[in-house]
Amino acid sequence: MKPKKNMSTGIAIMIAVVSLVCIGILYFASTYFMTKAMEETAENNIITSLDSKTQIIEEYISSGETTLLTFAQGGDLKNVLKNPEDESMQAAAQQYTLDYFGKLGNWEGLYLCDITSKVITFPAPPVIGRVMRPDPDSLQSLYDSMAASPNNLYNTGIMESKGAEPVLCISMYTPVYIDGNVSGYVGGATYAADLKELLDASKIQGLPNAEYSLVNLETGVYIFNKDEELMNTEVLDENLLKIMEKAKAGDTTGTVEYKADGEKYFSVYKVLEEHGWLLIISDKDSEIFDRAYSSRNLLFVLCLAAVLLISALAWAIVNKRTKPLRGVTKSIVKLEQLDLTADADIENYAKSNDEVGEIAVAVKSLTDKFSDIVSTMSECSESLSESAAVMEETSEQLLERVETDSATTQELSASIINTNEAISSMTAEIKKMKDLASEIQKSVNDEDRHSEDLMKSSAEMTKLAGEAKANSSEKIATTKTRIDEAINNLQALVRINDMADQILDITSQTNLLSLNASIEAARAGEAGRGFAVVAEEISKLANSSSETVSQIQNLCKEAEDSITLVKSCFTDIVAFLETDVTGQFEVFASSSDKFKDVVAEIKTSIDVIGDSTGTFVESVESISMQVEAVDSASKDNEVGVEEIIKNNNETTVAVDTVLSASGENKNNAMTLQDIIGRFTK
Repeated sequence: MKPKKNMSTGIAIMIAVVSLVCIGILYFASTYFMTKAMEETAENNIITSLDSKTQIIEEYISSGETTLLTFAQGGDLKNVLKNPEDESMQAAAQQYTLDYFGKLGNWEGLYLCDITSKVITFPAPPVIGRVMRPDPDSLQSLYDSMAASPNNLYNTGIMESKGAEPVLCISMYTPVYIDGNVSGYVGGATYAADLKELLDASKIQGLPNAEYSLVNLETGVYIFNKDEELMNTEVLDENLLKIMEKAKAGDTTGTVEYKADGEKYFSVYKVLEEHGWLLIISDKDSEIFDRAYSSRNLLFVLCLAAVLLISALAWAIVNKRTKPLRGVTKSIVKLEQLDLTADADIENYAKSNDEVGEIAVAVKSLTDKFSDIVSTMSECSESLSESAAVMEETSEQLLERVETDSATTQELSASIINTNEAISSMTAEIKKMKDLASEIQKSVNDEDRHSEDLMKSSAEMTKLAGEAKANSSEKIATTKTRIDEAINNLQALVRINDMADQILDITSQTNLLSLNASIEAARAGEAGRGFAVVAEEISKLANSSSETVSQIQNLCKEAEDSITLVKSCFTDIVAFLETDVTGQFEVFASSSDKFKDVVAEIKTSIDVIGDSTGTFVESVESISMQVEAVDSASKDNEVGVEEIIKNNNETTVAVDTVLSASGENKNNAMTLQDIIGRFTK
């Protein structure tokens, strides 16, 4: 049975689902636009910070440049350049430099050089008189750079100073003009650490962990970095290198997103083209968009609370509005349980003008109609029960008579069936005997033919054995003769050994002749040198021939051994053929003669058996014909009795059908009574 469901709860759940879908769509749409707006605000915030830091760098450098230009306009400096040998002017210019430098708090040095880069004034007196750029090319490059720079002020950017303790400084140079001509130049360097302090102090609102890096695009080294150990070292960070590549390709400003250490980062960069620097600010997405994520989470909680509130209110309202429907449902359940008693609640609900009232009216009408139907069914059931009793009594009497006739007929049928079965068994056995006798007679005939064939084969075998014996004797004699001839022919190999001995004798004589020729060639001196070479070659040929003859003698010895072995084997084979094979052919021919006599005796016995079997087959066929006649008459009696039994069975079935119909009518009447009894009035 399925669990009972509450319609009010179902409607409330549907409303909750619809509310969840609608508010979910609203939440995702609001989150998307709100997050996008907040992300843009955060990005604008970090971009603004980038512009702010850029402005700080520009103002710091501009301030240093202004300070250097103001220092270069001092009259004492121009006077000493006009009169470099005047000690009083030298002292005045040095004092001017010390006073001016003393007012500066963030400068590493400030000095005046003449046209040759010789130091005239410097805060540290030991440096005075030193030549800053002894290389003419380097000095000329400096003047060219100053002339090409705006306001004739050349800024080398941030680099490591060459003092006792190297620090990062911003070096600047500007020429000093006298009567329109360059008479020297002023140089100075501010500490980059002060600029770093200003940049560090410039925090981004809401992004306390944002980091910045200042990189020299030309040299590819860090100028400023959070990790001070990286300052003035080569940039190796892959993400920064990618940003540097974009900046060098012409993208002077932009944004970049990348991953590092499992975190997402958002970076903005800007190229300070005048100085060849790249300023980069980076921070984690989790911090940049923290407010956006927090607002999204808060909105999610509010939307969830709204869904829960709507679901609770919907359940309360639906539960109240469906209360009358539950009353009508109760009445319908009573009707399902066949309870037709009056219900006071349904009378009240039927007065309503809504859908519940219509259902109540329909239920009340259906209850009244069911009451009328039950009364009518009760009357029909009583009449049907009486008719079934009469049919049952008549059918039982007819069935008793049919059963008596059927029993007698079945006994007769059983007797005939037993007789038929005995006759059938006898017929089958006689048929088997007949078939067996036929098979025996057939087998006797076949064996007779086989014995004749066997006698013919025996005669042929005897003949073939004699011929084979004669042929084998003749072939053995021929083979023996051929083997003797082959052995005699192989003996010719012995002559090769004799010839080899003769060749060895010739080789010995050749060696002796070669030795004599060598001796004679030696006596002849230079004239016999060619003859000595020929004698040496003849000696080599004789030695080679000697080795070859030795190998031939070895092969001849092996051949003689093989010939002896082959001769022994052929002697054994011929002896075997003369003794064993020929003897076996004689035994086979004798056995063939004896086998022929035995086959003749077997054929005589088979002929006697064939005559007896023919007489037996004729007797079995006569008995089989008589039994078949009896079997045919018995089967005709069996068919007649079966027809009688079939008619009795059909009559019995008809009576059973009537009894069954009578029983069904009786059962139907009882069923109707039972159904009527289920209704409660």
